[in-house]
Amino acid sequence: MARFSSEGTLRWAHGLTPETDTARAHVGGLTVDGEGNAWLGGVSAGFAQGAVKIPPGAFLARLSPQGALERVRNFDGTGALTVNALAPDGTGGVVLVGDFQGQRDFGDGVRESPQGQRSAFAVSLDASGRTRWSRTWAAGSEGLVTARAVAVDVFGGVHVAGAYAGSVCFGGPALVTVRQRTPFVLKLSSDGEHAWSRDLRGTEGTANALAVGPDRVFVGGNFSGRFYFRGKPHTSNGYQGFVTVFDTHGKERWARSFAATATALATDDAGQLTLGARMMAGWIWAAAACPRASTWPGSTRRTALRSGCAASPVQAPPWRARWRWIRAATRWRRARWRARFQKARPTLARGMDSSCD
Repeated sequence: MARFSSEGTLRWAHGLTPETDTARAHVGGLTVDGEGNAWLGGVSAGFAQGAVKIPPGAFLARLSPQGALERVRNFDGTGALTVNALAPDGTGGVVLVGDFQGQRDFGDGVRESPQGQRSAFAVSLDASGRTRWSRTWAAGSEGLVTARAVAVDVFGGVHVAGAYAGSVCFGGPALVTVRQRTPFVLKLSSDGEHAWSRDLRGTEGTANALAVGPDRVFVGGNFSGRFYFRGKPHTSNGYQGFVTVFDTHGKERWARSFAATATALATDDAGQLTLGARMMAGWIWAAAACPRASTWPGSTRRTALRSGCAASPVQAPPWRARWRWIRAATRWRRARWRARFQKARPTLARGMDSSCD
């Protein structure tokens, strides 16, 4: 692990030394709280930093702002356990989510996953690493539940996203799917009580990313099939990406689908959304639905998605025709800007505004 200043200066760097030559580890989540402490969770085969050791198995560790390993927390049990994501809760603690099989003690009692099935968990811990509460969710016969992302809002509400198969009850009405896995998102109170849960019924896929704003919950992932959001259909014959947006009460706001897999989301106090995605080969983005957004390859304006305009993917032309297409697009753009400059010279600043109308 390493920490850099805002100017890129290395503050500190520490390695966790394996106790054996064959030791391997998986870090599934990393976050920083308001005090500057770094929390990381995952699975260790046995590591040490000075006199402090991380025993083999699933772990949660806290490093000080100076990089010193201060606390280590283990979760005893049998079967596999994977930490997929961490999020600070605003009070110095963290919430971690992931998957487990077999039996596991999260600090408030032993939880058990049905034989041979994968179940999901969420655990809230305070600043000292003590368990506040834990929740686990298991599906019906031959089902599964996986938690892939977590985010905590300013009021302490915990949001979890992932996928499920079969039938699962998160605390409200049961969700049922016949697909191999269907995306879901749920909200818990700061005490771990169920508030609401939603899924993309009719689709196959996974919710991989979450972001929460003052009055919005953003969910991103991939899907195939068809789902309806505010009465509008979103269809994909193969796997494509999606972003769905809810308000704090779980009411549908807007959705987008596109030829990429959403892997990371971030929002700000203004409610703008920034999306990171893994794109499919042979596709480019075009913000054609936004009046002043460019369709130049690779230059899609982030303001398109941030302000709710539909940035849509279009298939790139064949590689042999690509150069002609680029040259033609260049000439067209130059001519357009030249005409705009001559026509609206006194109001050039307004004419160059790239925001969506």
